[in-house]
Amino acid sequence: MKIFITGVSRGLGKALMNEFMERGHSVWGVTRGKIEVCKADNFIYSKCDISNPEEVRKVSQEMIQKGFIPDIIVLNAGYAVDDVNYSIEYEKLKENFNINLFGSLNWVNEFLPIYLKAGKGTFAAISSLSIYRENHQNRIGYSASKLALNKIFENLRMQYYYSGVKFIIFCAGRMAAGKSFIGITYSDAAKLIVDNLTSGKNNNRTIDFPLIQSYLTRLTRLIPEIVFKKYILK
Repeated sequence: MKIFITGVSRGLGKALMNEFMERGHSVWGVTRGKIEVCKADNFIYSKCDISNPEEVRKVSQEMIQKGFIPDIIVLNAGYAVDDVNYSIEYEKLKENFNINLFGSLNWVNEFLPIYLKAGKGTFAAISSLSIYRENHQNRIGYSASKLALNKIFENLRMQYYYSGVKFIIFCAGRMAAGKSFIGITYSDAAKLIVDNLTSGKNNNRTIDFPLIQSYLTRLTRLIPEIVFKKYILK
């Protein structure tokens, strides 16, 4: 299959790129930063600021011209930064939404007409368990932008339910290079996501992982805000 992934320079995006390629799929990846040169025959790279619709259009047109119509589009690129400290830092807040929300929707906008015409295609959004409860001080935009992405994908899923086009959401918990008690490694997260996307099953839904952290995060919604603020919020 042909796979398109945003944010392949590091972390989960890089792990997804490697996992898809190891399974024999062709990958086209983008990032706005630098990337280690990958000389594999089944990998193509473009530099792109996904928050810029003109750059997204330029790369998508290049893909179409080269006959690379992705079977699966993985919208992985994300941005998290502290954006409130005595006042809201609007530029940082906007950047959260420009990358996490609109940066993903820019790609949906480019390829949705192609997918609808073909009657098939998968958009996979990498979201966050923080949509259930944010656990970082001084950070208001990240979880809000991811929650908006979830809701828009849910609405798109309902809008085009019988079209053959899938809108899958992966709400990821804490990830790192090494193992932790409730978290998950980038490589294990990539395996889970790739397994779901290539299984051929009707997985047009929202998937939370890792399981333990998903349950714990949801349970924190039952904790009064004053207690959560005092003992849990970082």
